[in-house]
Amino acid sequence: MGFLQLIPATRLSAAYEPMTKTLYLAAEGNAQNYTGGIAFHLDDTFVGGLKFKLMGWVGPLGKGTRAYKVDNAFKNIEAPKQVLIEDAHGTHTVPVRYLDADVVRSAQPQAANTDTLRALYKMPFEVRWPAGVPSMGSVDISYDDKLLVMESASIQHPGGRGTEIVWTFNSLQTGNSQIVITVSGGIAQFVMKHSIDVQVFVLAAAQGTPSEQPSLSGELVVPVPAR
Repeated sequence: MGFLQLIPATRLSAAYEPMTKTLYLAAEGNAQNYTGGIAFHLDDTFVGGLKFKLMGWVGPLGKGTRAYKVDNAFKNIEAPKQVLIEDAHGTHTVPVRYLDADVVRSAQPQAANTDTLRALYKMPFEVRWPAGVPSMGSVDISYDDKLLVMESASIQHPGGRGTEIVWTFNSLQTGNSQIVITVSGGIAQFVMKHSIDVQVFVLAAAQGTPSEQPSLSGELVVPVPAR
């Protein structure tokens, strides 16, 4: 299973657009293979300024690393001079660069890394996402109901991994589809979209057993026992 944890960065930057009150955070570095969903998370428990955590889903453990880049926008932020960003190496003070009035970046959310999930036809599979969102924020999920059906949604508390939202899906037909998770901020308004490309196979066409197939953020596709 995957674990939500801090991700190492080799470069961090912050920029602010005064006209739209939008804070842009960017990071790049090398993450362990089978890492997905890398994004900045606002630490709304921190008092004394703006603090963000660079986090992602890591697992299963594997050899090697891959390069990544992530870019998130946070709206309705009041003119910060600097922000704190915590990654796997520690907490860093990042100065904020102010953009000129005529340099306005798109306020549309930047797409996070797209994961690929492989599932067997008519076999239930799970999609997991951390339940912790900023106050007054929300987590929504969308999918093509002609190809997939949601069987259940629940909140779970797996040991040592925090609270998670768990959606259980099943397939209506074989082929390719997509699930999109949208995280909306509360007081600090932002929108982050995470896409999951779903590939549904019949048993004869699948490569390997279900336990060998990587899914959301490096988790394994493990069929859920029928209830």
